[in-house]
This record gives sequence, C-alpha cells and structure tokens, in this order.
Amino acid sequence: MRRFLRLLASGMILLGIAACSRPGSPDEKRAAPPPRSEPVRADFSFGPNPAGLQFSDEEKANQRTRGAELQTALNKAVKSGQGKCTIPPGHYRFPNAGGNRLLLRQARNLEVEGQGATFWFETGGVTLEDCANVTLRNVIVDADPVPFMQGVVVAIDRAARTVDVEMDPRFQTPATLPLKGFYHLTYFSPDGERVIPMQWDGVTEWQPLGGHLYRAAKFMNDRLFTKPDLAHPVELDSRVAFSVKTDSWGVQVIRSARCVLEDVKVHGGYAYAFFEKLGDGGHQYRRCLIGRRPGSGRLLANARDGFHSYLVRNGPLIEECDFSRAMDDLIAVHGFFSMAVDWQPDGRSFTLVTPFEPDVSEGSQLTFFDFLNGRILGQAAVVKSTALESEQFKAMKNKCMELAKSAGLPQRDFTAEGAAFSVALDAAIKPSGLVGVMSVDFVSKNTVIRRNYLHDTLARGMLLKTHGLRVENNRIERVAHSGIAVLPESYFMEGPFARDVGIVGNHVEDCATLCYNDHFFEPFIGAIQVSNFMGKRLFDPPSFFSATPNAGVVIQGNTIVRPASVGIFLANTMGAEITGNTIDQPMTRTVGLERFNLAGGCLGEPAPEAGPLAVARRPYYAILLLACREVEVSGNSVTQPPPHLLGELGVGPWVENLKTGPKP
Repeated sequence: MRRFLRLLASGMILLGIAACSRPGSPDEKRAAPPPRSEPVRADFSFGPNPAGLQFSDEEKANQRTRGAELQTALNKAVKSGQGKCTIPPGHYRFPNAGGNRLLLRQARNLEVEGQGATFWFETGGVTLEDCANVTLRNVIVDADPVPFMQGVVVAIDRAARTVDVEMDPRFQTPATLPLKGFYHLTYFSPDGERVIPMQWDGVTEWQPLGGHLYRAAKFMNDRLFTKPDLAHPVELDSRVAFSVKTDSWGVQVIRSARCVLEDVKVHGGYAYAFFEKLGDGGHQYRRCLIGRRPGSGRLLANARDGFHSYLVRNGPLIEECDFSRAMDDLIAVHGFFSMAVDWQPDGRSFTLVTPFEPDVSEGSQLTFFDFLNGRILGQAAVVKSTALESEQFKAMKNKCMELAKSAGLPQRDFTAEGAAFSVALDAAIKPSGLVGVMSVDFVSKNTVIRRNYLHDTLARGMLLKTHGLRVENNRIERVAHSGIAVLPESYFMEGPFARDVGIVGNHVEDCATLCYNDHFFEPFIGAIQVSNFMGKRLFDPPSFFSATPNAGVVIQGNTIVRPASVGIFLANTMGAEITGNTIDQPMTRTVGLERFNLAGGCLGEPAPEAGPLAVARRPYYAILLLACREVEVSGNSVTQPPPHLLGELGVGPWVENLKTGPKP
C-alpha cells in the first residue's frame, strides 16, 4: 500500500500528479483541533436594532460619501504604487448605483489595513480583480438590507400544502425581496440555534395575508409534506429563513495571485461570503469569520456557500477561520469536467465543450472517462486547440445536453461563460458512451484547510474536488450532510477526480443528519466521505459503480462523534489508508434505518459477490468500503456502538486487495 502511494507521488502511475509538498502532511505530528466555540445566541426580542445597526437617512448619505471617498483613495494608492493604505475606522456604504462594490483592480504589493471599518453593501461586495500580493486586513462586510427574509411558522396546512409565516419586523418581505425563480428556505428550531435538516426546497408563490403575515402557497418540491424528517419535525413556532439567488457577494478575488485576507468578517453576504475564481491563485484566508452579527436576531450570515473556489490554478490556504450559518456548503473547492463530442475516426480529434470558463489550452494533459460511471478511458495531451464561435458553442452544448438526456443522465445546463474548442491530441482515445474530460490546470491544486471551526449549516461542512488536498485539525459540528466530502460528480460537472488527499486529525461531530429517513436516501452518508457522485440516479437512492478513478487517499487520526450514519465512507478509490481514527456512537439515526440499503437500486452494475452484497443491503458499520482497491484499514476504534451496528468495518462490492491490521 505505501509503495502504491509512493508511486503515485512520484508520478509513475495514473495521472502523474506530484504529491503536495506543503507543510502539514499526514506524516507530521498533528496538533489538537481548535476548541469548541461558544455559539452566539440569537436575540429575537427585536429591540432597537433587530436586523443590525440602524442608521438615519442622513447617516446613510454620509456613509455613501465616505464610501466614494474611500474608493477614490484606493484608486490613487493602486495607481501610485504605495505599499500601504490605512482606512480610518467607521462605517462606509456602497449603494446599488455606481458599481455597487468596493474595487481594487490591478493592485500590486498593496496592504490595506481596515482598523475594524465596516463596509455596508446594498448589493455587491468587495472585489479584488487582476491583483497580486494584496493584503486586506481587519474589515467587516455587511448587507443593508440583509438579503433574506425570516420569520416564525404560525400555521401548517398539510392538506393544502401551505405554510403561514409571520415575517420578522424590519427584515425584508416578499414585497421588498423580489422573486427570482424561487426563495430557498431553511428551517430552524424555535430558538433559532439548530438547523432542522430537510432536503432542498424553495417557495415559488407567496400570498399576503395582511401585516407581516404571508402564506407560502407553492413549493418547488413540497419536502415538508411529502418527505418530512420525522426525527426533526417542522412544527408551529419553528423559525424559517428565505433567500433569493443573487450575483452579489461578500469578498471576491478574481483572476488574481497570492492575495491575503486576514481578520475579515462577513455578517451579511448576499451569495458567497468569500469567493475566488480564475487566475494563478495561491490566496490565503486567515482568522476570517462568517457569522451572524451579534445581537441582530438574524438566522443567517450568508445566503449561499460560505467559501467557494473554482477554476483557480493553485488552491487556497484557509486557516483558523470560523464559518457558520450559510444556506449551502461552508467550504466548496473544485474545478470542472468538460464533455467531448464529434469524435473523428482516428480518435485524436474532437470538440471539447466546457460548462464554465475554459480550463484547457495547448499542452494540457487530459484524462477521458465514461460520464455515466467514471471509468477511465485514457489520457492524452492537447497539441492544438481552436476556439469555436459563440453560435457553435450553443449548438455543441445543446448537443451535449441531448446526449446526456438520451443516456438517461440528469444534467445541469452549460452556463454563458462556457466555451467550445476543436481539439487535437497526441494520442488516440477510444470513446465509449458519453465522454467526460478532466483537465487539472485549474482545480485549486494543493488546497490546505486547517484549524478551522465549521458549524451549523444545511449542507456540507466541506465539499472538495482537487489534487494535493490537505484537510487537517479542523472542528466540524452540526452540518446536515457530510462534515468532509470529497465528491467529484456529474450533474454539476464538478471535478477533478481526487488525487493525493490527506484528511488528518479532524474532529467531526453530529454530522450527516440528512442521510436517510422513512422517505428518502441521500448520497452523503458518511461523516467523512470520499466517493463519486454519478449515474442515472443521484438521489433517493443514489447510484454507485465499480470504477476507481480517485487515488492516494489518507484518512488518519480523526475523531468522529455521533455520526448519523457511517463514520467513514470510502468508494471509487485506488490506494488508500484509513488508520488511527476513533468513531464514537456511529449510526445514531434509527428513523428510516431499513431504507439505508446500498443494494436496493443503488448499484449501477452487477455485483455477484454474496458476502459484499449482504453488506451493501445492511451497511450498518462504522467504516464502509465500496469499489476500492489497494486499501489499508488498521488501528481504528469504535466506542459506544449501538445495538444495530454490525461491526467496525463493512466491505461492500468491488473491494480488492484489502489489508486490515489490529485495533489500537
């Protein structure tokens, strides 16, 4: 096994991706995870400042003047090349008109010291664009008004499938927050502290009932009525928040290199609190916060993902941050898969179609795979790449969508940022089925996430797809899906397949509560999970295949407490070590346990082994393997196992060359 990992690191097998050489590798002595933080209790008494600080019209006008003056001062600092800009403490406002953002463009070697200044955005946010070696320190980013509605459930009509909500005073309402397709919703306990796990849903129609009372008259999926979580019911006096999709943000870093954000707090992000895309990357985020403004009574801090990175060449360092109360994943890092169509008979020429901005150029090393199951078809380098016109891209992306539909694959649409290229290769490929393409030029390689506190969200603590990943000594608590998920997938076309991954010394507690119940079966079944997310069925139940495109995974020295399902789930991986982990009270969720069946429609291809199939039918184990090769599992311990747990290690279908060792 260790020889396999050494071969992977030296580039002798698979994609030849060199191992991450950053400090903090799995072989280093691990530090203790960050201590549990005391939560900031929400105040729903609605005193003088229920939604945050309140300002008069005159104060807001003065803040807009200060905001405009600050933008002018920063422009001068960038143009003059001065090394440091210090912002006087106070409040600065950036309105809807006039660019609605604070912009640093083409700045070089600049340090911006905020001294605790607060930036208020009516939309938009802080943007670093085409910058290098810029540091932003000690600022607070907030929204006014906050980009969501919230209130309390006062009536539930299960026959009519409606919910009446008394909206909180001084927050937005459907009259002030326009509908943009749907209002994404999240339910909370009556005190606002606990997220109630529920499959994704949104409101598409409101009926005003007078005053602050509104009726949610139509839902996208009717989850509350068709697939409720009986273990965590939504009841009268439950609290609820609603957001709309927006292109605004907290702080975004675009086409930039080696920027640093330190002690930056985001209390009211419209979409992503921290967002980076494109460029050389290698950015650092230290001691940053995503959280509710203390004393504001807010249920949320952010309307979408907390931190999101995509199509960046070098990944971020995220260190000693506290992220919570987002409506989606707290940390998401990935690149994108593309599709290959119109293959020529020689197998060397085809049309490449990307869902977002292009990530392939001449010299790029590409891996080709079956989009249905992740099976690797071959590898080749790009010798020529010619961009096609926009109308040709539209035709090609429509062709991709039709091919996916005819193959029975659920598939998101390609975005306007996508592109199409005529590509020539240095070696022939034998296409099979709908062909996916993986490039690793812009996948946030060598991302390091360490000593952070992630807690309280409806989605995942981390959703990661990259190479050279290190996830070390973090504390993750109370997230509805997996605490740490490495999950390349086909629907959103987010990749790459994982290579050289170290998940070491983390504390994961009360996670994966939204794994299964009487009405559904989610694909996020492990508190720590490495697997693929592909096939004709992605949910209820998901699909699993025998392909092993992920490689070189180390899951070591983690403590997992009260996972709702299995503690560690590893699938679709060649070469892995699961060693020295402690799993306390696994499989705490008993409601819907009989529905947790990986053989009941989940296996996307035949699996004849009788023993592994029995494990798949009743996968009640602390550690679960499926579709793995060259795996070592040793030195792990399980404490306080429940009566229904069938053992420490469950070996499902398609597992080969498994090495097990003694318990500690």
